[in-house]
Amino acid sequence: MISRSQRDPASPQIPADVARASVSVLVIQMGARRAYELARMLEDRGALAALHTSTAWREGETPSRLYSQFFGMTDSIVKRRTVLGIPAHKVRTIFLSEPVGKLCERLGTGHQTRFRVEDWVLGRSARRAGLAGASVVLNTTGNGGTAFLRWARGQGARIATDIVITPSVYDILAEERRRWPGWEPAPGFATDAVRYRRHIEEVVAVSDLLLSPSETVDDGLATVTGFDAGKLARVPYGLGSAILQAGAPVPKRVLFAGQAGLRKGLPYLAEAARLLTPLGYDIRVAGTTPAGIRERPDCAALTFLGHLGPDEMAQGFRTADVFCLPSLAEGMASVTLEALASGLPCVVTRSAGAPVRDGVDGAIVPERNGPAIAAAIRAICEDRPTRARMSEAALWTASAHRLEVVGDRLHAVLAGLVGAHGSADLSHPCLPPKSFR
Repeated sequence: MISRSQRDPASPQIPADVARASVSVLVIQMGARRAYELARMLEDRGALAALHTSTAWREGETPSRLYSQFFGMTDSIVKRRTVLGIPAHKVRTIFLSEPVGKLCERLGTGHQTRFRVEDWVLGRSARRAGLAGASVVLNTTGNGGTAFLRWARGQGARIATDIVITPSVYDILAEERRRWPGWEPAPGFATDAVRYRRHIEEVVAVSDLLLSPSETVDDGLATVTGFDAGKLARVPYGLGSAILQAGAPVPKRVLFAGQAGLRKGLPYLAEAARLLTPLGYDIRVAGTTPAGIRERPDCAALTFLGHLGPDEMAQGFRTADVFCLPSLAEGMASVTLEALASGLPCVVTRSAGAPVRDGVDGAIVPERNGPAIAAAIRAICEDRPTRARMSEAALWTASAHRLEVVGDRLHAVLAGLVGAHGSADLSHPCLPPKSFR
């Protein structure tokens, strides 16, 4: 585990010359993660050189009917993959990477091989397009591939990597698979685990700066061979487009949101539900669910809602009494920010990476402990003054993650990477504001 002195060096201030440094950033990422939030925040600060991504459309573009039919592009997918707030000439897309990756997976190569193929195709495209004058390449956990990142470094760019999930994820999943055999069949899991560990070691080695959203990612990075804590900077996730407004909670309604499986701690939520349902609680699960889990007898106390659209999800937040995410492996679960923005007290594990303060805007419970989850939910729902106080605090916590706040933080750490005069200078640590510790 990384010590607190490594995470939080003594001085809480970024030097003024570093904060004022100009920086030009090429963002490269697969998919529409966080609605292209990193690129948009940099564009708002005049620091975006270009966004290079997989299947996406510029504002005002639409896919052809033939393309949509062949690749199953629904209106909702196109909307999610439309890049807003960034000039069209800065958006570079390649439509080949994901189809090629999916083909590889169908041929039985496994998840990690698919991801590496997708990265390679994306990286080749980005290399042909060039760096657009960028002094920093910001990637998402190696998107673009380490070959591209090494090439960019050879061109004089510094490499910043946004680590989106704890590098210990496969170790954690291996333990859960031993505890809950048959829950999530995963052919090729062991091979995927080896390939992922190799990939993350290569990513850490090629990176000049590692952006971590939470302590759970810090701790996972500490297990990676070659990790240097001096490269680490805390940059939490932004609130995105969520509106800060408390809802009209239905007492004893508990909401979980995410892919309902082992990584998210579903067996322990199911255990808590078996204790709470006889007391009048309604434990709702929003999100896709691996085949066979809904039908399991030990999940009978859960109400599965399936995947919800944005409007339905917003309604779910507005009517819940408590949000619960007993996750075991995350980076920073964005869904907890949405819950906090709706004034929802959150019951989470430390591994959820959520900005929840125990006893203030929710409760942090031990991992893999259904009775502790149930007790925390009851303590909030059955003490209405406490619930009201936590709801108010939740809105304050969410407000600290507005994009203008997080964007300033992101810009500062990337400017610190190149220094005030265009050369790398990591002698001054990039530190999180107190609200991000």
